Amino acid sequence: MFTTQVISHSDALRHDDLADLAGWSGPCVTIHMPTHRATDETLNDSKRFGHLIDDARTQLAENYPDADAESILAPVESLARSRRFWQFQGDGLVVFASPDGMRRFRTDRSFPKDATVGDSFNFRHVLPLVTGEVPFLILAISRAKVRLFEADRAHITELPLGDIPASEDDVAGAYTREPELQSQGSTGRHALYHGHGTGEDNVLEAFLRVTGRAVEKRFSNDKRPLVLASVQEYLGPLSTHINNVRILGVAPGNPDELDAKQIHEKAWPLAAGEVQRHTSVLTDDYAAAIGTGLATANPEYIVNDSEVGRIGTLMVTEQALDQPAYARDLDDAIRNVLRTSGEVWAVDELNDGNPFGALRRY
Repeated sequence: MFTTQVISHSDALRHDDLADLAGWSGPCVTIHMPTHRATDETLNDSKRFGHLIDDARTQLAENYPDADAESILAPVESLARSRRFWQFQGDGLVVFASPDGMRRFRTDRSFPKDATVGDSFNFRHVLPLVTGEVPFLILAISRAKVRLFEADRAHITELPLGDIPASEDDVAGAYTREPELQSQGSTGRHALYHGHGTGEDNVLEAFLRVTGRAVEKRFSNDKRPLVLASVQEYLGPLSTHINNVRILGVAPGNPDELDAKQIHEKAWPLAAGEVQRHTSVLTDDYAAAIGTGLATANPEYIVNDSEVGRIGTLMVTEQALDQPAYARDLDDAIRNVLRTSGEVWAVDELNDGNPFGALRRY
């Protein structure tokens, strides 16, 4: 049975999670705070969390007197009382609660201690985490062994191979290494085909072809990119047969002696580079759209446009996280963009110096 290997003691928080939460009804309670990893401070963390719950209860009473505050906060309070929960923490904790339920995420990013209650959740402080959370696939392949993984920044899980061959031997079963390999008469579940080089070359060629086609068939409708953990020479033959799965590159070397965490360590920089590339594309598009009517940094326009689904991408810089004057408007805009299948992205800065900016769909 395959298990998830934890690279970092945190819960995956992805764009899809925020999109789901954006659909929840209000009032919306957001609590985030710094936490400690298995120290004497964990007990104090639970007490600090309790104080933030009290703060949220006060805000609910003042601003949403008709809301059932006790029902909203009951699952949150159960976390405060759970000794086991506080024994397994990362560097930060964020909790989202509303009449529709509660979700909590332990993170390896510390947060300021705060509780907010509004019509929308406060996603601002978790945006850098979501932006950096790239789900991806890894194909670790050598002639002797094939493994398939799904991973993100903090986790890696081995997947069943399905129709992907487990090794070169699995392609044709009990094959012989002849100069020409005939497809007819193959006894294995993956047939070989005519070759024109040495038998050794033909077997490898068929192995990579069958593997590539199996990966293509299984993941052609999957949006996750793929990292190859293999010798560099396999990239060309495999990419010939993998057309609809984007290959980010090769984590070079024979992966056979590497465990899942070691494979992740080699593959993650390629996936992380995808974040940087996408960020550059978005900021360049924003810069090019200024003055055309397809970009705006005006908070009033952003909120109004987001309500009617006009905003396709909203970019938020680090400096925007701590600007209380824009907090409510920004929270509402983020919610609206997510509800209308838009993208919200954390960036270091925008070229016009504004704390946030939006790309309009039209």
